[in-house]
Amino acid sequence: MIPLHTCLPDTQGVAHYSTCMLLARILLKMGAYGLIRIFMELLAHAHSRLSPWLVIVGN
Repeated sequence: MIPLHTCLPDTQGVAHYSTCMLLARILLKMGAYGLIRIFMELLAHAHSRLSPWLVIVGN
């Protein structure tokens, strides 16, 4: 993948610990959300068959 967040290491280097955790959480959740949204559109049939497993894994 192409690193699009080049300012993140600099930001995490000078930020407080709680801010670093917040940044990491937000970026991980947004990345996962983006991947799920892309694959939902591209692989709609597979997503409809695997959605119960995704719910189980997500809990």
